Amino acid sequence: MQQLYKLIDAIPESIQGKLIKRNISAGETILYKGEDVQHVYILIKGIVSVSSKFKNGQRYTFAQFGAPSFIGEVESLAEQPIYAANVQAVTPCTTLSMSTSTFWHWLESDTSFSLLMAQLVATKMYPSSNNNGTIKFMSGKQKLLHYLIDQYLPYDKNYFTLTIKKYPISL
Repeated sequence: MQQLYKLIDAIPESIQGKLIKRNISAGETILYKGEDVQHVYILIKGIVSVSSKFKNGQRYTFAQFGAPSFIGEVESLAEQPIYAANVQAVTPCTTLSMSTSTFWHWLESDTSFSLLMAQLVATKMYPSSNNNGTIKFMSGKQKLLHYLIDQYLPYDKNYFTLTIKKYPISL
C-alpha cells in the first residue's frame, strides 16, 4: 500500500482544498447502509468493519480493513444511489472525506489515481467474488459444513463453540 500513501501525499491542490478531515471514535458509524451516496472517504488512520443488518435482525460483518484505504468508492464507481453496507470504526480513525463529484473529478484528471483505484477495488472485490462463486453452487449440507469448519476454533481440537440465535437452517 506504499502506492496509496504516495498518492495521499501527492493529492492535487485542487482536490486538497475540498477534503474534510475528521477524527472518528471507536464504535462510531462512518456511513450507513441505505444512505444516499454523497461522499467517498480516505481512511488515513485506524481500522473499520463493514457489516450489514438483515431482515431477521442478524448483523453480519463481512470485512475489516485498516488504513490506508477508501470507503464508499465502490458505490460511487458503480454509480449506485445508496451505500451497500454499514462502515463502523473499530479503533479511533481519521478520514478525509470528499464529495462524489470531487472524487470523480480526481479520477478524470489523474491517470495514476484512476489506475490505483481500479487496482484497489479489484483487490477489495476479488475475495468476495471468489468466495460467492464457490458458495452459491454448494448444496445446503455443504454450506452448513463450510460454516461449521469456519467456526471451528483451531487452538483446541477437542471441541468448538457454535453460537446461533434462532436462525432457521434448511437443508
